[in-house]
Amino acid sequence: MPTYYSKDGLRIEMRTKEHGHGIPHVHAVYAGKSMSFDLSGEALIGDIDRRKKDEARAWIKAHTAFLMAKWKEMHENV
Repeated sequence: MPTYYSKDGLRIEMRTKEHGHGIPHVHAVYAGKSMSFDLSGEALIGDIDRRKKDEARAWIKAHTAFLMAKWKEMHENV
């Protein structure tokens, strides 16, 4: 699974081969916990530290077009 952001223990990654996930999204992982965000930065499920959640949301919003292109590349043939 590709990691597109990594800083101070926070990772933002996109996972492949997830079945039933029609909404383009990424996973923010921090301190053993995971939270999913759609590509506009809205939280879907999970929970991480509030500061890291804000950091993840800001990064996702700043990179939405890039993430959407990667989503299409990874999930076009899944």
